[in-house]
Amino acid sequence: MPAKALALLIVIAALVVGTGTWIANHSTHHITAYFRSTTGLYVGDRVMILGVQVGRVNEIVPEGDRVRVEFEYDSDYAVPADAKAAIVAPVLVTGRYIQLAPAYVGGDKLQDGQTIPVERTAVPVEFDEVKKQVVKLAEDVGRTPENPDGSLNDFVSSTADALRGNGQTLHDSLVRLAEATSTLSRGGEDLFASVRNLQTFVSALAANEQQITAFSRELSTTSSVLNNNRTELEALLNSMVTTFGEVTQFLENNREALATDVGKLTDLTRQLVDRGDDLASILHTSPTSLANFYNIYDPDSNSLTGALALADAPDPRSLICALLTTANAPADECTKATSALATGLVQKAGTPTPSGGTR
Repeated sequence: MPAKALALLIVIAALVVGTGTWIANHSTHHITAYFRSTTGLYVGDRVMILGVQVGRVNEIVPEGDRVRVEFEYDSDYAVPADAKAAIVAPVLVTGRYIQLAPAYVGGDKLQDGQTIPVERTAVPVEFDEVKKQVVKLAEDVGRTPENPDGSLNDFVSSTADALRGNGQTLHDSLVRLAEATSTLSRGGEDLFASVRNLQTFVSALAANEQQITAFSRELSTTSSVLNNNRTELEALLNSMVTTFGEVTQFLENNREALATDVGKLTDLTRQLVDRGDDLASILHTSPTSLANFYNIYDPDSNSLTGALALADAPDPRSLICALLTTANAPADECTKATSALATGLVQKAGTPTPSGGTR
């Protein structure tokens, strides 16, 4: 093979390898964006980031009340995942382009094949719309059959009449306004801190809306009650004023005696504290003692009654029977003895009378 042909083959191979490497390292991202309108935007128009062209528009397809725009940009340029797309018109007569913003500073990136929804796109205001609004404004402030001079002329005339002879006053007002603005500027940090505190307070109120509503309702009810009873309330306040005056005069007249009494009261309370156990014992036993006293008092005879109780002492009948049993007496002797004893006691006691005596 001739040397020239071999050199040509080597150059072609190098170009193929270099082109493949460049294509592999310089791919493009294809993005879909939806706009409300694309007036003045055409296929082949530029895609820009910070004023630098990074891609081009590939396709524009109307879809109902929106327009789908397919565009691509060089993958060497990073774009934020939440990027916005805006159609920009530098001047009225030149072509438009798509601007991607904001610039990437970190975080997730916009990937190939992703979509930018219509909520994150913007279109410029058209000149026809601006002209229409300007014409409408001119008609509104211009002359009308009802107002031949026009509302704008009336405003200018009224302003001139109001300011005539008040130039110095207006000047002083502007100077004071500038001074107030400077003062606010110097206290900017405090002002913003106050605003933040106010925001915290308002947030707390919003979080406790139900409690505040209930409090307001109760306050309204209380106000209604006070309003309905304002005569009685006024009389009460007047009597309280009189009472407070008398109490003040009493304290003033008896200051020394009150000081002495307070000292004695201190001694008394100290004695009560020292004998706390004794007082507790008295309080514990007093209810039982009072109940017992109530039970032994006989209001019919106006006397105290009671019974002698010997511990473990048997009744008379059992005692007699026990003694007879000890003496080996027959069992019927116990019955005879106790019957005779009972008969004798009845005869000696006599019959009760209505007055409480015997006869």
